[in-house]
Amino acid sequence: MPVGRRGVGLMVVASACFALMSACVKALAVSLPTTEIVFVRCLLPLPWLVWLTRRRGAPLVARRPRLILARCVFGTVAMGLYFFCLGRMPLADVVVLLKTQPVFVALIAPFFLGERATWSVVVALAASMTGAILLVGPGLILGDVGGVWVLGSALASACAHTILRRLGDDDDPATVVLDFTVFVAVVSAMFGGADFVVPSLADVPALAGVAGFATLGQLFMTHAYRAGEAPGVAAAGYASVVFSALLGWLFWSETPSAAAWMGGGLVVAAGFLLARDLG
Repeated sequence: MPVGRRGVGLMVVASACFALMSACVKALAVSLPTTEIVFVRCLLPLPWLVWLTRRRGAPLVARRPRLILARCVFGTVAMGLYFFCLGRMPLADVVVLLKTQPVFVALIAPFFLGERATWSVVVALAASMTGAILLVGPGLILGDVGGVWVLGSALASACAHTILRRLGDDDDPATVVLDFTVFVAVVSAMFGGADFVVPSLADVPALAGVAGFATLGQLFMTHAYRAGEAPGVAAAGYASVVFSALLGWLFWSETPSAAAWMGGGLVVAAGFLLARDLG
């Protein structure tokens, strides 16, 4: 399989994992604080990640500490905002708004990675932002200012994903995921300790799902960025829109409005425009 196509395929698998993780987060949001969900998402897979990293013969700490620290900071901000909004907005709306991220990646990548940017980036940006406005609404009616927070998460995620592409040249994916997981666990424990709530038995499967699907998604995503150019791989993440819409309909009876369908269509079209331009 060509390297570019392999990266796209890996990102589709990662997107399915992230959609399932998002559904688990949404289910937990009614009973647990965001910081606790983030903490458990990182704590549970740590022993397995340490074992995996050692088994691959990879170092526990990335070779480029400044880059991994920047990736961790941006990734933590992106995850915190995303988890927060999942409990306050329809699942598909949050995921579609987050999918403005590939456009941000396409804008950032030429400056940090030397990857090409064309007129398609400008067109995709216009379409993606128009779609985001339709989704959020003139009065920010979706989750009050929740839509703005999701866009902030998308921008932070784009920065993290662009750094991932650079890290992929020097560090093993297991090392990158392990370092990120440790960083987020420490930060979430520091900020969320006072709000700790003892999970119920009914919360345990969803907590395990958050940790498991998130870890698998991170690993597949990191491999994807090693195998393809950043904008094209990021655009493949639009598969999660379909997965999330289906999960939202199945478990929460969420039916997108006409404006949401239009806005979501524009955002998805922007991603595929970028993918076609890179094909």
